Amino acid sequence: MIHVTGIIETLVPSNNDQVVDPWEITNGVAGYNSISEHIVYVGGMDKDNKAPKDTLNLNQQTALKTELLDQIAKHPKILIGGHNQFDRKACPSFDVPTLLRKFGIQEKYINTTIYYK
Repeated sequence: MIHVTGIIETLVPSNNDQVVDPWEITNGVAGYNSISEHIVYVGGMDKDNKAPKDTLNLNQQTALKTELLDQIAKHPKILIGGHNQFDRKACPSFDVPTLLRKFGIQEKYINTTIYYK
């Protein structure tokens, strides 16, 4: 979890190998949890918590970019996408492929597919 200060808190430990072990599974996207690791951030809603809003601040962007580059280095076949590409959800309240391009992430790591119908 990336806090508003940019501090990253590990909610579920991972051994960072190429397999998502049963004890590493988190519930992010049905049907993908056993092959995915999830990154969450604090925010994503307007000040009244009534509507999705991109609230990712500079501290969080810096932490997210660092974490993603670390994951790419550990998992060179990784494909990064947002929850909203797998399900009709607003989260993470921004377009992940666009943000990844802004970060300078290579296209081969960016998932551009929408999986729901």
